[in-house]
Amino acid sequence: MLIILGLMAMALEPALVYLLRPYLAYENGWDETTYLTYQGARAAAHHPVRFASGHVVTWLHELGVSGEIQNLVMDGLALLVGSALTFALVRRFAGPSAGLRAVWFGFIGLVLFNQSNPLLLGAFPNLRFEDTFWAVAWEGFHPFLRTPEPQLSLLWVALAVAALGRFRQPAILLLPVPLLYFPVAVGYGYVVGVFILWRGLERFGIGTAHPPVVRVLACNALVWLAGVSAFVAARLVVDFDEAGEFGLGALTHAPFLSVNLIWTIAAVGAALAAASPILDGTRRTRWIVAGVTVVLLQAFIALQQVLSGAAIHPTMLQSVVGTCGSAFALVLLLEAALLRATRPDARAAVAVGAAACSLWILVSHHSAQGLDLERGRYFIVINHDLPPEDLARLREASLTTIVPSPVLSGYVALMAPRALAPPFAHTYAYPWYLKACPEAVPALRAAAAYVEANRDDPRLTEWLPDLDRWMSDVLSVADTLSPEDLEGPPCTDVDPTREITIQPLDGDIFAWILR
Repeated sequence: MLIILGLMAMALEPALVYLLRPYLAYENGWDETTYLTYQGARAAAHHPVRFASGHVVTWLHELGVSGEIQNLVMDGLALLVGSALTFALVRRFAGPSAGLRAVWFGFIGLVLFNQSNPLLLGAFPNLRFEDTFWAVAWEGFHPFLRTPEPQLSLLWVALAVAALGRFRQPAILLLPVPLLYFPVAVGYGYVVGVFILWRGLERFGIGTAHPPVVRVLACNALVWLAGVSAFVAARLVVDFDEAGEFGLGALTHAPFLSVNLIWTIAAVGAALAAASPILDGTRRTRWIVAGVTVVLLQAFIALQQVLSGAAIHPTMLQSVVGTCGSAFALVLLLEAALLRATRPDARAAVAVGAAACSLWILVSHHSAQGLDLERGRYFIVINHDLPPEDLARLREASLTTIVPSPVLSGYVALMAPRALAPPFAHTYAYPWYLKACPEAVPALRAAAAYVEANRDDPRLTEWLPDLDRWMSDVLSVADTLSPEDLEGPPCTDVDPTREITIQPLDGDIFAWILR
C-alpha cells in the first residue's frame, strides 16, 4: 500500500495535466524541455555524456513519438524498473519481505535525501552557485523522474543485471558502462568494480587469511585508484571554463562535505555494530562488504578531487549516487534494527520509527509536487491552457510563433514529433542547442525584427521587458556562431522566414489541493 501511495504522489502532476489542459507536456524532473526535444536530442547525440540517450530520443522523434509521450512513458517505466530491480536484488539475499521494504525505503524513499525533504530544503548552500565546501543533492524531486537521464541509464543497468542472472558472468556488468549518464557511470562503475574484484578474490582464494574487512578495503582501494585516474584523465578532455560557468565542474583540490556521507557513516556504523554479533559468517561478510563499500563510495564522490584535482558534476553525483547510497544505508539500518528487536517493546519501537519515516517519505514526495508545510498550502502550477486551434497551429509552426512564456516555449517543443522550440525559448541560450537545427537562427532574427516593428501590439506589450531580455540572450548566442556551424541540413521543411504569429496567453492554471 505504501509503495502505491508513493507512486501515486509522483503521478499527481501528469494526472492533473491530463485532466486540466489539452496538451500533456510537463516536467516531473529537470531539463526535459532541453533533452527531450528534437533539437536537444540531436545535440546530445554528439556529446560524450549523453550520446546514448540523445540517439534514443532522436530515433523516437523520427519514429513519430513526441517528447511529451516519451516523458510520460519513461517516467512510468523508470519507476517500475527501479522498483523491480531493487526488489529482485534484495530478495535474492534477504527474502521477499526485505525486498518490499527496500523498494519503499531504498527506492521510493530516495526523496528523503534531497531537496524534496522539507528538512533539507534550503538548509545548505548550493555548490553550483555559491562558494562553499558543502556538496549536497540539489534536486527537489525523485532523482529517477528526470527524463531521459538518469532514467535510460537505469534501464541499461537493469538489463545488465538481468543478463548476469542468466549467464553468470560478472564481466557482463561492464557492458552498459559506456552508455551510462556520467553520475550513474561513476556510482555503478564503482560498485561493479568492487563486486568483480571481490568475486575474483573468492574464486582464486586470495587473501583468505585476512578478515573480510581487510579484503573489502583492498578492493575499494583499487577502485579508488582507478576512479581517481579516470578523473585525472578527464582533465584532458573536459572544458572546465565552460563547466564552471554553469557550476558543473572546477579544477580544485578542495575537499567537499556532504550530508549523504555523514548520514551513511552514522547509519552503516550503527547497523554493523548492531547486526554483526548475531549474523552468521556468510551473512556477516555480506553486510561488511556492502556497508564498507557504500561508505567509501560516498567518500569517493565527495573527496576524490583532493587527489585528482578535478571536480565534475559534484552536486549531480550527490543527487544520484549520494541519495542511492544514503537510502541503502537506511535500509541496512532498518534491517539491523529488525534483527535486534526480539522483544515486543523493541519491535514496537522499530515499527513506530519505520512509520514515522514512511510518513516523511510521503510528505517529501508531496513537497516535491507543491506541498508547502510552512504556509499550510498545496497547489500545482499546470501552466497555460490553449484552445484547440492554437494548439494545432503551434504543433505545425512552432518555429515561427512567438510564445511570450519561457515555460510554455519549452513545452511547445515537446508537443509534437520533431517540433522545434519557438523563438526566444530559454534553450536557445545554449550554442550547441541553437546550431542543432540551423533554420532556427534565421527564424530568431525574423521574430526579433517582428517584435521591434510591433512593440505597440497589445499581445506583446506586457511581455516586452522579458522579451527584450530573451531576445538579447539568444541573439548574442546566434552572433557567436560561424557559417560553418550552420551548414548542416535543416531539421524540418518549415520556412523559417514565413509569417510570424503571436500566441496569446491566458493566466496559469493552479490546481489547489490545500489552501
